[in-house]
Amino acid sequence: MTAEPSVTDLGPFIDGRRVGSHDDRTTVSVNPATEKELWQVPVGHPDDVDDAVLAARRAFDSGRWRLDTDLRVECILRLADLIEQRSAEIAMLDTLEVGIPLEVTTADAMGVAAIIREIVGLLPEVDADAIAPSMRLPRGVVAVIAPWNFPFFVAVTKVIPTLAVGNTVVLKPTELASASAVLLAEMAHAAGFPAGVLNVVPGAGAVVGDALVRHPMVDQVNLTGSLATGRRVLAASAESTLVPVLTELGGKSAQVVGEHAPDLDTVADAVAASIFWCGGQVCTAGSRLIVAEQHHDALVAKLLDRVEQWTGADPMAPGVQAGPLGSEAHCASVHAMVAAAVDEGAVVRAGGVPGPGPGYFYPPTILTGVESHHRVFQDEVFGPVLSVTPYRSLEHGIELANDTVYGLAATGWSSDPDETRRLAAGLRAAWVTVNPHLAPTNDLRVGAESLGSSGSGVEGGLPGLRAATRLAVVAVGGANISTTTQEDQP
Repeated sequence: MTAEPSVTDLGPFIDGRRVGSHDDRTTVSVNPATEKELWQVPVGHPDDVDDAVLAARRAFDSGRWRLDTDLRVECILRLADLIEQRSAEIAMLDTLEVGIPLEVTTADAMGVAAIIREIVGLLPEVDADAIAPSMRLPRGVVAVIAPWNFPFFVAVTKVIPTLAVGNTVVLKPTELASASAVLLAEMAHAAGFPAGVLNVVPGAGAVVGDALVRHPMVDQVNLTGSLATGRRVLAASAESTLVPVLTELGGKSAQVVGEHAPDLDTVADAVAASIFWCGGQVCTAGSRLIVAEQHHDALVAKLLDRVEQWTGADPMAPGVQAGPLGSEAHCASVHAMVAAAVDEGAVVRAGGVPGPGPGYFYPPTILTGVESHHRVFQDEVFGPVLSVTPYRSLEHGIELANDTVYGLAATGWSSDPDETRRLAAGLRAAWVTVNPHLAPTNDLRVGAESLGSSGSGVEGGLPGLRAATRLAVVAVGGANISTTTQEDQP
């Protein structure tokens, strides 16, 4: 196993430098694959947030960042180069903290550099649809709250589009994985970002996150997290500032296998990859298999044959695509969902028992006999748990697929053109794929709008860049300039 790096300081990065937290208390970061302690993470303090937001506000108000597109482009492209150069270090930090396989975190670090360059290429188009006297302007100080499952990748794909259009940012990483976020701020500073443009405040969500959402100088909140976290953030914003809140809150994605199913081996490979890759800790994971009755038994048998190849292993080892779950508490939560499913009548066909340890490993789990009213059918598990439900007709299958509060992703499978069209038109989700070559995944260069409890607002591509701006009407008459604004409706 590769030697673990030494991390001695995970304090806030504010106004271009690392600083100490106003609270000396810390929590311990734990390697979920070994259960060994890694390093100390600050609990955080509201004064840390205040310092960071004030720094971001000064940087925004100075005009240097928001008014100089060339400066933004140069700095962001230099940051992409630095990310590539330090991709091994970035990948190691995320793998150590949350157990995502090293091959995945390495590919993410390299891939996100390419995405950054594509974002920069979209900047000339941000104002292309403006109609005089309308123009797009940055919102101001944006609070970005990142999740724990792909810490660096998600943080970058939220932060860089926001910065690229001229905003300044305060990033709050998860307390489970803060190291790569602090490293991101250091690299941005080395790339020439002016002090205060990107600030990072690690700490507990109840302390740092709440203070950030309620801060009166924050102009927008951008969150990826659980539905429970999203509700808390939206409630906090409603009670305080009422600024726009972009949310991506997960999903309960369906994989619907049509009556005219294509080759079942191809379907089984993709279904297994969609739910078991990275331990199912993916917002778009295809956790509900909804299959025509005549294909149910054969497809389940093929999936059972594939379970072993997706069993969690040492995330540092070559070729591993599924490691441990992200934390002890999360592993317990996944098992509680499986136990509840059994109590409701589901049958465990594979897995269903946590690994012996060390490490928070949970095996690929397949549940049959799952009905639409079962909790495991309706609620996000965020683990390697596939529920299987047969349907009588395609209309019934589509109805089952849409019978959830979530609306993030859905996949259909059919060899019949008419059935394919019905699946494409009937599945209700932001990301719909039919007969994909690989497991369905988000292409962050393309924008989409989450549905239902999966979130609100647009992320990705040119629409995502526009969502980080506001639409302003600027009227110039003689020596007088008046400006009125209305919030953009993505």
